[in-house]
Amino acid sequence: MNLAQLVSDYGYVALALGCLLEGETVLVMAGYAAHRGLLSWPIVFAVAAVFSFAGDQMWFQVGRHYGQRLIERFTLLRKRLPWLQARVGAHPEALVLGIRFMVGLRTVGPILMGCGLVPPRRFLWLNLLGALLWVTVFASAGYFFGQVVETLLPKVKAAEEWGLAALALLGLGIHLWQSFRRKRHEP
Repeated sequence: MNLAQLVSDYGYVALALGCLLEGETVLVMAGYAAHRGLLSWPIVFAVAAVFSFAGDQMWFQVGRHYGQRLIERFTLLRKRLPWLQARVGAHPEALVLGIRFMVGLRTVGPILMGCGLVPPRRFLWLNLLGALLWVTVFASAGYFFGQVVETLLPKVKAAEEWGLAALALLGLGIHLWQSFRRKRHEP
């Protein structure tokens, strides 16, 4: 079984699991796979949106039910809480929309928001909108990366051939120089 077949067979499952957790890398790769025709663009978008939304909703519910115990137990949550409280107080909508774009806060953010920082209904709608924005950005990045690679591939191929020729000449030059030095130092 080759890589293309693995992506075709298990790509949507990997995408769903990745989007439940963090998922940016998996989503970019899925966008690239959609460009290559290994996955369907509409299905990539739908799977990523549903599982990204569901993942953050799950973490929000964890925060609602177990947040205080988690904050007491984990130093990372305790350290992030004052920062998040200040931001939620100032710009709750922007933070719910943007938390999934912040490295290191994708899981922690919804847990802390579930501790009473954001009302559940408000989080639900903003999380849905945030999931759609997130999927659009990262899946599109992978898709357009595929287009750039495809466009530049002939140029990369030509540069690769010139690069290999240059390396071969460099290697030959080093070999000749070392041979010359050895002969010069021989008695």
